[in-house]
Amino acid sequence: MPNPSPDLEISGPAVDDDIRRLIQRYGVDKVQEAIKQQTARRRGPIPIADWPELTSILREDARLWLEGGDPFTARSNRSIALVFAEKHPGHSFASTRDRLMRKLRERRRYYTLVEAERLSEEKYPYTENLRAIRALLETGTLHDSWDRLLRLREGSLADYKAKFGEPPASMTMQELVAEAGKPITPAPASNVLQTLTGSSPKR
Repeated sequence: MPNPSPDLEISGPAVDDDIRRLIQRYGVDKVQEAIKQQTARRRGPIPIADWPELTSILREDARLWLEGGDPFTARSNRSIALVFAEKHPGHSFASTRDRLMRKLRERRRYYTLVEAERLSEEKYPYTENLRAIRALLETGTLHDSWDRLLRLREGSLADYKAKFGEPPASMTMQELVAEAGKPITPAPASNVLQTLTGSSPKR
């Protein structure tokens, strides 16, 4: 029976040291079996990362959405998949096309809105950023994360209004958050006294 090792949590200094500690605790057979399982090649097709290749399309869709258009009717999933498959046919044009159509059907709207949120934070009015986050909430994906972000942004908007009034319509969310975090500069004491007494400061 293997002896428990109280210093198993100690790491290194070499791989051999860690393996020796594991053998002392679990025995040779258990360690060999675990290594075999952990290093075994996983069955099934290797996932293909298509989304990075679609970044430019998602960005175009996001801009159109932010400007009031509907990118999902302006350009169909099929048309995007056909263009992609022509450029990156892989082993089969048809299988690449079908794979892209499936991914676009499942995730295009979400990733377009993610891109819209990123773009609108720095380059569009703050109202568009709030609209993008609310649309992301409606997708149901990562709902809690987007909900937290919405509450943070709405909190910044409330802080800004309390300090400076209604923000300019053209102000971006990035600008609004930065301004909302600034302290209010107190009026000089003489001005405060003048306001309270209605008299001019003495010279």
